[in-house]
Amino acid sequence: MSGVVEEEERRREEAEFRDFLIQLVETGDLRGTDAEGIAKLVIDRGVGVLSSKQSFVFNRDVVRPYSAECDECNDRIPWAEAYEFHHSPGRCSACQARFEKYMSE
Repeated sequence: MSGVVEEEERRREEAEFRDFLIQLVETGDLRGTDAEGIAKLVIDRGVGVLSSKQSFVFNRDVVRPYSAECDECNDRIPWAEAYEFHHSPGRCSACQARFEKYMSE
């Protein structure tokens, strides 16, 4: 049964990553770069179609800059939160909510 759960988790993470890439393209964060075209290719066809050169650029300009851990709790930031995190003070959504609650008291 755990294989089913792991497969579902993998699909969810792939969907979140694809949604993240769509957000990057739509907001223009990659506009005018080689990474923009590569991200569009990954959205349409997946990472498996990338050449080694495209893969290098994609990892350097998209994956690494947006892969992160929360500055407070050190949890890995899921792709569903990666864009907002990149443009935030460095807190995951849970730590940000705690911080806002603390500041309002």
